[in-house]
Amino acid sequence: MEINKELQNNATEYSMDAIKYICSSLPPRESGSDGERQAQEYLKKEIAENNWADSAVIEEFPVASKAFMGFSKIIPVLVLAGILFYALRVVWAPLVMCLISLIIFVAEFGLYKQFLDPFYKTTTSSNLIAVKNPLNTPMKRIIFSGHSDAAYEWTVFNKFGKTAFIGGLALAIFGILTSLVFSIISISAGFKWWMFIVMLCFLPGYIALFLFSNYKKVVPGANDNLTGSLACVSVLKYLKEAGTALEDTEVMVLITGSEEAGLRGAKAFAAAHKTECKTLPTMFIGLETFRDLQHMTNYVKDLSGTVKHHPEAIALIDEAAEKVFGKPLPHGSIFLGASDSAALTQAGIKAGALAAMDPGPAEYYHTRKDHADNLSPECFGKGVEMALTILDIYSKK
Repeated sequence: MEINKELQNNATEYSMDAIKYICSSLPPRESGSDGERQAQEYLKKEIAENNWADSAVIEEFPVASKAFMGFSKIIPVLVLAGILFYALRVVWAPLVMCLISLIIFVAEFGLYKQFLDPFYKTTTSSNLIAVKNPLNTPMKRIIFSGHSDAAYEWTVFNKFGKTAFIGGLALAIFGILTSLVFSIISISAGFKWWMFIVMLCFLPGYIALFLFSNYKKVVPGANDNLTGSLACVSVLKYLKEAGTALEDTEVMVLITGSEEAGLRGAKAFAAAHKTECKTLPTMFIGLETFRDLQHMTNYVKDLSGTVKHHPEAIALIDEAAEKVFGKPLPHGSIFLGASDSAALTQAGIKAGALAAMDPGPAEYYHTRKDHADNLSPECFGKGVEMALTILDIYSKK
């Protein structure tokens, strides 16, 4: 498939306008919100009215939207409670509170388990699924996916920048470990005032952690991840306008909800469609933020580095990059956090992830700076070209 640059540019221009419309005219898109759903309904209408796909449906699932980041509120309270009890000569209190805190952090944020969900209010989230059928009986399927929801703002990062943000979190983590060790020592050596004072010295870190997410402020999410979502839609738009018909490859676009709540939409999709994705050979390519072209990366590891994506998906992205850029993209690992691709890989479905964002993190990441005036049409266009090239290679294998 020779990519028509004019049609590719038209898809980019359309997508930039669509992102601006969603950010300016629809409600904020926190996980499980009316805004998230309206964005999916808008994209579904665009797909249906333009006949870019043969079907488009929305599937619902329950979500506790505030549970995922709940650790940032709960852990500081637990640790400070342990320190205060230590002052009352309950020397084992920091040990217990710190261990509980570490369990919560690893389970909820490190491994994306639904650990705190039972303690939070549940709402309804959804996934948009659009399918373009091949000319003949489908022999394989490729899924391009982005997410329509946006994150709660990271307060410290937005107000004070990367150094204060990372420093505050590091101080909190070091403080928790220090309190844990001091508590263990005090169980045998007894209460020590100097240990209590040292434990209190980490209070700024606990405050920074408590202020990690602002539940009252939802960021615009123009780049993260309306760019990924519209890149997926652009694939369907391009195929229709180019008159490209695939012989035996089904093309699916999945716009998930509640990715920012711990990959809940991707997990719901994997649970509902795992069997059919095993019956018909399926490849999942997650498209996650196309903003910083110099940082476009083939993410081979996900979920804080604990999940390795399928070798075939990694090789497929590499082969596409050879055609688009003349060389493979850098291989990367999501050090802290995850993409929807992790949920599919965990479900046993072949998956890979493509993203173009400064892992520093970028100054707009999860802040109000992620607005529609901060887009990169050039980077987005390359993301679409990568997706179309991936599709072309996969359909011919």
